[in-house]
Amino acid sequence: MPQGARRADMDTFLKAMVKKREWEFPDIDTLKGKGMQGLTELRWKAEGAPHRIFGYRLTENEYVCLIGCTHNAKKYTPPDAMKTARTRRHDIQTGAAIYREYKLLTSL
Repeated sequence: MPQGARRADMDTFLKAMVKKREWEFPDIDTLKGKGMQGLTELRWKAEGAPHRIFGYRLTENEYVCLIGCTHNAKKYTPPDAMKTARTRRHDIQTGAAIYREYKLLTSL
């Protein structure tokens, strides 16, 4: 996500999530549909727009972010976000791709 208000809102949301013992709806929800088993979406609003990060828990303290998107009226932008999440998860699990840690400064 580019720098700016929406990026700041995302960082604030993620910092709050890190501090929570349990992740619950409405902050996180299970994705439904063919091939989506085990995938979830982190959910927050920024500048009035519903934002999502599709991903999955790798361990109790690690969440793999696969793609970010917005969600309005049952439609995701980009429209192929779910397919991209499935593909990226598969690529990570088969070793065709790797992931990197997103440094989140929680002490601020």
